[in-house]
Amino acid sequence: MTQAPADRPPYIGPDGQPYVDLWQTEGSRAGPALGQNGSYSCELYGRKAVQHIEGHNASTPLFFYVAFHDTHSPLQCPERYLPGGYKPSSLSGPDHARTIYEGMLTCVSIATGNITNALKSKGMWENSVLFCKAAQIGRAHV
Repeated sequence: MTQAPADRPPYIGPDGQPYVDLWQTEGSRAGPALGQNGSYSCELYGRKAVQHIEGHNASTPLFFYVAFHDTHSPLQCPERYLPGGYKPSSLSGPDHARTIYEGMLTCVSIATGNITNALKSKGMWENSVLFCKAAQIGRAHV
């Protein structure tokens, strides 16, 4: 990829179109979320949600929507979320898919817990409504 002009996103893809897959929309770092490559999205979104809650004035209402993408393919997650110290290379067949999916859900559970704890710490939990919804993804292959 080549560097784009200053008034465009930072990279131009092979098709000549701007290539940015993650944006920072607030503060002095507004624009492409550079330096985030290699981040697991669940951890990134969870951290950002907690930071936003911690910085929010608890006396004012807050509508917050966090869309974790982890329960979609591709099935992948950091090894630290895999149960029992499994390594992706040590699994095969249906056990492989189920184990990776379990790791993905573990990350979502931890991030949701961190968000809940942040709301509790700010005294906002008692006036909160938390909805959790799984996307309809069709036939499951796990």
